Amino acid sequence: MEEQKTKNDDTFVFDLERDMKNFAKKKEITNDIATKVAAIKNTLRKGGDSEEYDKLGAVLHGYNALMSVVDKKR
Repeated sequence: MEEQKTKNDDTFVFDLERDMKNFAKKKEITNDIATKVAAIKNTLRKGGDSEEYDKLGAVLHGYNALMSVVDKKR
């Protein structure tokens, strides 16, 4: 059974992992995330109803987590 695992070297790679190897694509993704984070922060500063505020807060946390993954150095 171990032989089958070592012979099959088709490891799954996420699109994001593949894109992070390309410097230009990584910079494009980083800039896109930063733009979206800034837009969400501006919307949150303006205020609004509580439900939308909570949803945008959750989305903002998600983008911040994504940014930390993208910026992680290997």
